[in-house]
Amino acid sequence: MISGRAACVRTMSAFPRPPARVPHQVKYGVVEGENRGSVKEALFDPAVTRTDPYFWLRDDDRKSEKVIDYLKEENDYCKSATEHIESFSSEIYLEMKSHLKETDQEVPWKVGSLGWRYFTRTIEGKSYKLHCRTMSESNAEEDLQGDGVEVVLDENEVAKGLAHCDVGCVTPSPSGRLVAYSVDSTGYETYKVYLRDLEAKALVENEVIEETTGDVTWGLDDSVVFYSKQDKAHRPHQLWCRVRGEGGEASDQLLFQEDDERFWLGSWKSRSGKILFCGCRSKETTEVWMIDLAAAHEAVESSGGAVDLKAFLKIVSPRDQGTIYKVDHAEAENHLVFVTNAWGKQEFTLCAAPVDKPSKENWFEMESFKYDPAKYLLGAYCFKDFVVVSGREGGLTRLWILRLSLGSGKLDVSSCQRVEFDEEAYEVNFSARNKVFDADEFRVIYSSMVTPDSTMMISSSGVATPIKVEEVPHYDPSMYATLRLEAPARDGTMIPLSVVFKKNDDFVEGGDLKAQFMSRRRPTYLYGYGSYGACMDPSFGMSRLPLLDRGMAYVIAHIRGGSELGRKWYQTEGKYLAKCNTFDDFIDCGKFLKEHVASSIAIEGRSAGGLLIGASMNRAPPGLFDVAVAGVPFVDVMTTMCDPSIPLTVIEWEEWGNPNEPKYHDYILGYSPIDNVGAESSAQAGSEKSGVQDYPALLITAGLHDPRVAYWEPAKWMATMRHTLAEAKAAGADIRKEPLLLLKTDLTSGHFSASDRYKWLKERSFDYAFVLDQLGMTPKAKI
Repeated sequence: MISGRAACVRTMSAFPRPPARVPHQVKYGVVEGENRGSVKEALFDPAVTRTDPYFWLRDDDRKSEKVIDYLKEENDYCKSATEHIESFSSEIYLEMKSHLKETDQEVPWKVGSLGWRYFTRTIEGKSYKLHCRTMSESNAEEDLQGDGVEVVLDENEVAKGLAHCDVGCVTPSPSGRLVAYSVDSTGYETYKVYLRDLEAKALVENEVIEETTGDVTWGLDDSVVFYSKQDKAHRPHQLWCRVRGEGGEASDQLLFQEDDERFWLGSWKSRSGKILFCGCRSKETTEVWMIDLAAAHEAVESSGGAVDLKAFLKIVSPRDQGTIYKVDHAEAENHLVFVTNAWGKQEFTLCAAPVDKPSKENWFEMESFKYDPAKYLLGAYCFKDFVVVSGREGGLTRLWILRLSLGSGKLDVSSCQRVEFDEEAYEVNFSARNKVFDADEFRVIYSSMVTPDSTMMISSSGVATPIKVEEVPHYDPSMYATLRLEAPARDGTMIPLSVVFKKNDDFVEGGDLKAQFMSRRRPTYLYGYGSYGACMDPSFGMSRLPLLDRGMAYVIAHIRGGSELGRKWYQTEGKYLAKCNTFDDFIDCGKFLKEHVASSIAIEGRSAGGLLIGASMNRAPPGLFDVAVAGVPFVDVMTTMCDPSIPLTVIEWEEWGNPNEPKYHDYILGYSPIDNVGAESSAQAGSEKSGVQDYPALLITAGLHDPRVAYWEPAKWMATMRHTLAEAKAAGADIRKEPLLLLKTDLTSGHFSASDRYKWLKERSFDYAFVLDQLGMTPKAKI
C-alpha cells in the first residue's frame, strides 16, 4: 500500500481536459504514389482504414499554436502536480552533482604521426566539454591542465546563444592545422559542419557544410573531406566529398546515393587509414563500397582538384538479402577482414578476402577462429600484427585477440586468446580512441554495476593495465554489491537480470550474496529496452546512487529483443511476430521480483523501451507495477509504421514488420500501446490485463524536436489515456483510484534530452524524485 504524500497527489487536482477528438482515417495497404512496401502483392489491396482521433496533434513543422498550447497545458499540469517535490528533486540533483568530478579530463590518445595527443576536458560550472591537445606524453592531471595544452574547440563557446547544442564530431585534419566539427542546434539531429583553423584560431570562411548527418572523415591530407546527407525522411542516403583548393575555393561532389529506403548510409576510414568505406545497411542486409585513398589523393593532386572521385568507388560485395557484414583492412597481407552472418551463420563468423577480390565468393574463414554458435561476433578491429574481435559469450561482452600469421600471402591466425576480467558481470568495449594502427596495445573502457568506467590498455598478449579509473566523489564501491539472477518466462526461457544494491548493516562479507539479497524485501527499480538487438549491459551509472542510497535495488532485465544472449535472442525470439516475447519477459521478470524480493516496483524504458513500458502496462496484471517512467516512448506503432514519410518507418519494417501487410497488421495492432489503452478494469473484465485506471503512476517525457520518436506519439498516448479514463468515469465505472498521469515535453530538445550536462542531471533528478515520491519514500528514507 502506497501512503503519505504520494497518495495525496492523486486527489489534489483533476486531470486536464482531454483534447478534442477529430476522426482521421489512416490507410493501410496500397496508396497511390507512396512506398507502402517493396512487394505490392503482400499489401492490403484495396487499403483498409483505422480511425486515429488525435492525428491532428502531428505538426511536422513544430509550429502549430494549437498543438504547442496543448503541450504547454500538459507541462503546466505536470508542474503543478509535482510542485511538492521541487525541493526533493533539488536534493537529489545535489546528490548526483556531488558524485560528479566536475573538473576532469580523459586519458589523451594519439592521432597521426605528428605527435599530437588529443583529449576532452570538463571544468566545474561549465556545461559542455573542451576539446584539447598536447605534445606531452604525460597523463598526469596537472600536465593536462597546464600551459602546454591547446584548446582545439570549446563547446561552451559554440553553445552560447543556443537553446540546444550537440557537437556531433570533432575531427582533426591529417596536418593537424584544421579541425572539422559539427553542430546540431535544434535537437533534430541535422548538423552544420564547420572548419576551424587552429593556427589562425578562427573559422575557415565560406566552408560551412549545411544539413549533414554530423560525421566527417578526412582523406589522406587536408584537401578532401567526406560527409553524408539525409533525405526528407531523415535517412542518411548520400555520400559527398568536398575537394578543397589551395586558393580557398572548394567544390562538392556527390559520390554515392542510396535509393532503397530500407537502407541507411554511413562512411568510415579503415584502421590502416588506407581505405574509405561507404556502407549501406538495412536491419538485415549490408552492402559496402570502398575508395583507395592513396589513388584518390594522387588523382586530386595531379589534376589540381578537377577530378571525379566517384570513379574510385569500388564495391566490396553486392547486397544479398539477409547477409550482413562489417569490414576492416588488414594491411600486412592486403586483405579485408569481415564478421558476417553469411552462409546461415546466425551468430556471425570471422573471415577474410584479398582487397582486389573482396566479394563474398572469395571470403574464407580463419582456420584458427572458426564459427562457434556460442560466440556472437560484433566487430573486428585490425592492427598491424593482430586483430581484436568484439562479441558476446555467456551473456557478457567479450574481446578476443588474434595474432596474425603473416608472410604466406594469405591471412590467417597464429594464436587466439580471450581477454579475461575478474568480476562476474561487467561491460567492456573497444574504444573509439584507438587511432594508432601499428600499436602493440589497445584501449578499452571497462565497468560493472559497482565499478566506475576504467580506461585500460590491453597488450597484444592480453595483459590489462588500468591507466585511469573514473573518479566518483563520495562513492565507496565496497558499500554496494552486484549479482546476476534469472527469472523464468512463461514459456520456460530463463531471463537474466543484473542487480545492484546497497549493502545493509547486517551484510556478511563473503557470505552467500544471492541468499542475502533475497532475504529481505526492498523497493525495486526495473529497467528494460529489448529491441533492435541492443544490449543493456551491467555498467556503472553514477545517477543511480540516490536510488541505491535510499534502499532501492536497481535491476536490468535482459529480455528478448536485445542480443545479450546472442543474435538468436533478438532475430528469432524478439522481433517481427515474436515481439510479444519482449513484453511478456519484462512482465514475468516483474512477477519474479515481486514474488521474491520487491516490496514495490518502479519501471522505466526509453524510446523503444517506452514501447516496452506502454505495452507492459496494458498487458500486466493490476498492481504489479507501482510507478512508471516512459522516456520519448515509441507508442503509436500502427500509425507510425504505415507512413513512409515519418523518419525510420521504412527502415524499421525489418524490425517490427509492416502493418500495411495482413501478415503483420493484426499482430502489431495487438500490442501497440495507444491502440490497447483499456477502459475496463481487469477485475471487471476477469482477465490479467490492466485497464487505464489500473495503471501505475506514469511520467512520460518527450522532446519537441525529436526526429526518432516524434513528440506527437507521447502526446497522442496521453490524450488517449485521458479520454479513456474520462469516458469510464462518465459511464459510472467503479474507479477506486486515479493514476497520476503526467506528460512533460521539452520544447527545446530532441530524442536524447538535454545536451547540457547539468540540465541532464536536473531532468534525471526530477524523474527519480517523481518515482520515489510515488513509492512513499521520503527524503529521509536513506540507509
